Amino acid sequence: MSFANVTDKVASDVLDIMVLLQGQVPVDLKTTNGGQNSILISIG
Repeated sequence: MSFANVTDKVASDVLDIMVLLQGQVPVDLKTTNGGQNSILISIG
């Protein structure tokens, strides 16, 4: 399994968690693309 596939899988899992958290916790989800998908999560 390539690194990109692992990153996509993790990103998918994180997005699933964000969906579960919606409405319960204020979540600020930002995605940046700097050659690879980086996800910055801020839960305040």
